[in-house]
Amino acid sequence: MVYTIADGTPPVIVGDVTRLRQVLLNLVGNGIKFTEAGEVFVEVTSQSLGAGRHRLQFAVRDTGIGIPEDRMDRLFQSFSQVDASTTRRFGGTGLGLAISKQLVELMGGLVWVESQAGVGSTFFFTIECDEAAQPASHILEVEPSHHKGARILVVDDNATNRAILNRQLLSWGMQPTMAASGNEALSLLALQPPFDLILLDMQMPEMDGVMLAQSIYRKRSGAHGDRYAMPMIMLSSIADQLDNDVSFSISPQQS
Repeated sequence: MVYTIADGTPPVIVGDVTRLRQVLLNLVGNGIKFTEAGEVFVEVTSQSLGAGRHRLQFAVRDTGIGIPEDRMDRLFQSFSQVDASTTRRFGGTGLGLAISKQLVELMGGLVWVESQAGVGSTFFFTIECDEAAQPASHILEVEPSHHKGARILVVDDNATNRAILNRQLLSWGMQPTMAASGNEALSLLALQPPFDLILLDMQMPEMDGVMLAQSIYRKRSGAHGDRYAMPMIMLSSIADQLDNDVSFSISPQQS
């Protein structure tokens, strides 16, 4: 489950939070239900309409079973799913999409879908709303100006995560380099000038974040006098913490 909110999107809006929540929960819930492997990705973008009014677009993309083109016209009809086998396998009536369509239209928006059978689906909807004033103390101010130009190595096997991190780092004036695996990261470290920071994904196939951090640590220990000059940050979407043995094995305090 991944999400991103584009720059320029108002942090607070005036609207119907209950209706918006119901539509998002239905679309995200469907994405999870029909996706056995991969991801569900939510993206929010904004178009200014002037005078503090915005058109927000929500996109909910999954890597699930997809929808055949000749059956997409059924999706937003009451009590209808793609076919009977879908109902038997996944349950439900299909009423949620019909209700979502009505709610979106009540909020002055549109809803539509793009899909390919066996590849996945993306459900889009828009709403029109006014930007709301918000106390400054509630807004997270990010001023990374002192880090502009920093060279960041991002190691993550998930292409969506890499795209989000790349966009975020570029918006801060940094210089990100992307690697899709531990081995690719090690090759970049051997060829590129030194990085200022490495962002490591915890969960990766073949070589996970911990294994990569240990390998980087060992290589730098043998090649540099200052073994701790390159900081590394581990990113994880899992709830379990590293056990003490693993965390201490890559700690600078460990002899």
